[in-house]
Amino acid sequence: MGKGYLIDTNTIIEFQANKLPAKGHSFVAKTIDESFDISVINKIEILGYASVTKKTKDFIALASVYELDSKVVDRTIELRKHYKIKAMIY
Repeated sequence: MGKGYLIDTNTIIEFQANKLPAKGHSFVAKTIDESFDISVINKIEILGYASVTKKTKDFIALASVYELDSKVVDRTIELRKHYKIKAMIY
């Protein structure tokens, strides 16, 4: 089993809008073909737009969605501390 990737909301939005550089677009396309994983937070962010298209809804329906449980929350906290990742708050 290879490396898995949890795809970020902004990456999905830019991928669908063809705004990623060619190399990035190719990498994301390959990753999505192999295993399309998002978090429940990504799903909420993407589908929470009033103008979400059917294409986007169908795309997200293909993803494996990681739900929030205490194990996921604790690991997220560890990763945020280790890599100094900021949470986006709107």
